[in-house]
Amino acid sequence: MHEPNELLAADTSAIKSNPAVRITWIGLLVNIALAVSKGVGGVYFHSQALVADAIHSVSDMLADFLTLATVNVASKIGTPTKFPLGYGKLETIGAFLVSAILLFAGVSVGWSSLLQIFEFVLPTHLYEIASHIHIGHDHSHTDVGGHSHSHGHTHSPTEGVGADLTAHREIPNINAAWLAAGSIIAKELLYRKTMKIAVETNSKVLVANAWHHRVDSLTAVVALITVTGGVLFNVAWLDSIGGIAVSILIIKAGWDSLKEAWFELIDRGEKPGSELYSKVEGIIKNELQSNGDLEQFRLNQLSVLSSGANTNIYCKLTTTNKDLNLITLNKYEKKLSDLIREDDRFVRNIYIKFENVDEHESHQDEHNDEDDDHEREREHVHTHKH
Repeated sequence: MHEPNELLAADTSAIKSNPAVRITWIGLLVNIALAVSKGVGGVYFHSQALVADAIHSVSDMLADFLTLATVNVASKIGTPTKFPLGYGKLETIGAFLVSAILLFAGVSVGWSSLLQIFEFVLPTHLYEIASHIHIGHDHSHTDVGGHSHSHGHTHSPTEGVGADLTAHREIPNINAAWLAAGSIIAKELLYRKTMKIAVETNSKVLVANAWHHRVDSLTAVVALITVTGGVLFNVAWLDSIGGIAVSILIIKAGWDSLKEAWFELIDRGEKPGSELYSKVEGIIKNELQSNGDLEQFRLNQLSVLSSGANTNIYCKLTTTNKDLNLITLNKYEKKLSDLIREDDRFVRNIYIKFENVDEHESHQDEHNDEDDDHEREREHVHTHKH
């Protein structure tokens, strides 16, 4: 018998109880409304910037669906035979795909903006070659009527680039600026709310989706500059410069989140000294030192693996006590695990290995730990000096 698809489960109760699902549904509905309004408004008011922005909103709907498909199941608890480490990696896959869309959008915006500049600085034959390379949808803000123009223009000493651009592009209606301004407000509010919930739930896919909202807000700013600059100052080239600046921000955000998701998928583990590693290490050492039953143990080895919003911990504890039996060790393991989860609610699985060592090895481990701590402090100070 087939089981229901957990990835598509998004009933009313889930929307009401899960803030991550709720804000993603709100974002999806807003994207639909913006795509329709900007598309119609762009055609009616002769603003290709708004038309391109509308197409961008349509592509963002895919990111919303990917977020919905993963964020609702990421907190589920698996069984020994089905997702034994939890469902967190499903969220990581969602974050990876959403980040890939974000990165592709940044490259698309940047290339389209570069093409608009190449049109007036490259020789005709080189521009014709470059113009046949299409990345994503066309952001080119030319006349929406589809009329083409020949590229065989000449630049006389008295003609500036701004005048040449204006001659080739239709200045849009000023009313298009209101749609762009409304989009900026809506998407910035969505970014702030989504990012707030992402931090509260430790959801990486929500962080990536929040950046999609910020990207829409920034591209709407470019559209607004294009419209107002064209109408008020008869300048159409501002969009090209603004588009490149926005694309750099988009590419950086997309690449950073894509890289983080990839490292998480391949279980690279958190680096010693990173924020999450230091947090988990501090929690374990503090519990070992402050608890009477556990102070006989030392943290010898630690691995911290992220899995979506969840954290999995693998650690090895050493002791010189040779009289510990299995029942006592199980009691200590449960006690330490409970204390760690009290300190960090996102910790899902904790695997503890106990190892007995002699007095000499124990002192050697202490000495090595102190050297490691001093080395990290020196690296930290050195970094801040630069």
